[in-house]
Amino acid sequence: MDSNTELLTVVGQKSIPDDEFILDIDYVSTCRLGSESGNYYLILGDRKHSLLEVVVAQYGHYVSGLVLVIFNEFKPWVTPQISMTINKIPVLKSDIDDYKVLGIGVPFGVSTHERDILLSWGPLDDCTAYRSGPVDFLVHDEQLVGAWFKYLDESCIELFKTQIAVPSEPIFCTP
Repeated sequence: MDSNTELLTVVGQKSIPDDEFILDIDYVSTCRLGSESGNYYLILGDRKHSLLEVVVAQYGHYVSGLVLVIFNEFKPWVTPQISMTINKIPVLKSDIDDYKVLGIGVPFGVSTHERDILLSWGPLDDCTAYRSGPVDFLVHDEQLVGAWFKYLDESCIELFKTQIAVPSEPIFCTP
């Protein structure tokens, strides 16, 4: 594991109110899930054809959001295998204490199935789901490997599927 992907190591968990996370699908960022806090950003993808920001709270180092900026294709759906669910959000290993944007470069996939959206960049077998509001953060062998947005409104999913080619006004979707 290189030093950049080590930043995706989960070292703890934090309780956070479910209503602190809001899922927003709009023409600026294809999909945004987040809370209001000071942040630093871990960038996945090649930054040209794919870019996903894992937003981490500057103080506390918990995952405070995800921003899917661009991706070039949908991947086939693979259902994550969940061995345990924790109703908290993951805290990442970090000694970062100020605003930064760090490129990790890990490729990621985007999939949809019925009323679910899956963003993944690692193995999806034997995962622990850290659940908050509309998302399960997926952890495999202490590594954050994805996010599974479940039971979303059908109009939200349809907008997401057509977002790349058809820009639209911001729409706030709740599960």
